[in-house]
Amino acid sequence: MTRWANLPKKDAKRLGLEGVRELDQVEKKEKRQAIKKMTSKQLKKDTAPTEYEEQIKLAEYLDMKKYLWCHVPNGGNRNAITGAKLKRQGVKPGVPDVLIFDVPQYNWNGIAIELKRSNGRPSDVRETQKEWLGELESRDWQTKVAFGADEAIDFLEGLEG
Repeated sequence: MTRWANLPKKDAKRLGLEGVRELDQVEKKEKRQAIKKMTSKQLKKDTAPTEYEEQIKLAEYLDMKKYLWCHVPNGGNRNAITGAKLKRQGVKPGVPDVLIFDVPQYNWNGIAIELKRSNGRPSDVRETQKEWLGELESRDWQTKVAFGADEAIDFLEGLEG
């Protein structure tokens, strides 16, 4: 839906946007009707921030704290050619979303966080992700599956003491 839905009819006509305005109003009405038909579970899922939005929030926190860290962008849809190239370059499935290297005051080698949506479930964690977290733990890394940026931030602040 665009910004034209609330444009007065005479302005829409003057700008040659009459059809666009009416289409936007129909889309707005259809969206309201679709929301009315949704179950509370569907509404909760749709209103929860996306994993992308959660990652941005966590990134801002990590930058503010001046951690040495990186995000591993393994997710997303790619075509077969790009996927094959990345695999040959060493991209591994299941690598945690966030790797933090700044932990000198502790006896850990790093911190790894697998970030999920705040309304996610433990079943959302894939086997390859569990394997990576286990391998990192065996190498003295602190690991966490966090359901939302707030949970990840709480985890990190809990580590600080």
